[in-house]
Amino acid sequence: MLGELGATLWPPTSWEEILENKDQIYTKFNKFMLRARWVKLDAVQGSVEKLAAGLLSFCRLDGEYFIKGSLSCAKTCGTSVKVVGGRCPELVEILRKWVDEMHQRCVGIQSFMPGFDRLELRTWLVPDSVARRWRPALTIKTELLPTGLSAELYQPLHGAGLRVAQLVDEMLAEHAPFFEQLRQMGIPALRVDCGYDSASEKAFFNEFAAVEAWIWSEVHGQDLAAVVGRGLGDSVWAKLLNAAP
Repeated sequence: MLGELGATLWPPTSWEEILENKDQIYTKFNKFMLRARWVKLDAVQGSVEKLAAGLLSFCRLDGEYFIKGSLSCAKTCGTSVKVVGGRCPELVEILRKWVDEMHQRCVGIQSFMPGFDRLELRTWLVPDSVARRWRPALTIKTELLPTGLSAELYQPLHGAGLRVAQLVDEMLAEHAPFFEQLRQMGIPALRVDCGYDSASEKAFFNEFAAVEAWIWSEVHGQDLAAVVGRGLGDSVWAKLLNAAP
């Protein structure tokens, strides 16, 4: 449809393709993440039962695990499950709903991390046009309460905040070409969501989000929304100028 109109979609779908497929992100960034296993529906001939079996083969010990779709759909396709004796009776039903109704084609499983819902640190990066690199701008701590998602500004001064800041720095350094590709694509801001394992005192990376993600402007009072809006607007304006006869 866009082709027939001579129109361009902005933001482009390529941003979501490179950032939102969690199985692909795990392949690249697993060093910084909780150990997990991802199973593609195509790899099990479209069988939900085989998909469940593939995920359960990850569970060597009984206990609580977390499963999520490659496209989590704002956590609609993410839930904890309990495995006992290598079995989880409700798993097939959960996966069938995700596949049939939410169109998931790849599902992952990892050990359940206690406390992650009470402390998730979301670091926003913005492109520095002078230094030509991403610059960490602010970090938001979110906590899932019975009343909803609570958020507060969280500076990386010590403990979990400092560990997460160090982790983000390591990711930026080790995968510099990947992040430079994102900057060149025109993404005006990038969110890096991380957690903290208090038992091992180590931070871990969870997922990326960009542009359409929550910003929590009322919490930090910074100009992040203006940065995102200006970045999107400048990109559209540049494309209009390039398309002009």
